[in-house]
Amino acid sequence: GKAGVFTHPDGKCYQGQYYADMKHGHGACSWPDGKRYVGEWAEGRQHGLGEWTEGGVTQKGRWADGTFVNWEDDSQQPVVPVVEGRPVVDDN
Repeated sequence: GKAGVFTHPDGKCYQGQYYADMKHGHGACSWPDGKRYVGEWAEGRQHGLGEWTEGGVTQKGRWADGTFVNWEDDSQQPVVPVVEGRPVVDDN
C-alpha cells in the first residue's frame, strides 16, 4: 500500500500506510489531547498489535476491528496503587 498523512479537522492526525483509501498496515494516530496509537491497522481500524500512549504512559496491547482487546502484559492492568511495596486493591 501507499503511505501518507491525514489531519482531521478536529486535530487528530494519522501517518502511515493506506490501502484502498483506508488506514491499512502500520501507522500512527495522535489526538490533540496527547493520546497516541502506533501499530497495526486493517480496513481503517486499529487491528493487531499496537502501543497506546496516554498521560505519559505507553502500554502494548491488542486491538480487533477498532476495539481494544487486552494489554500484552496483563500485569499492567488494572493499574493499582502500591503502598509499602504491596498493591492496594479496593474490594468495593
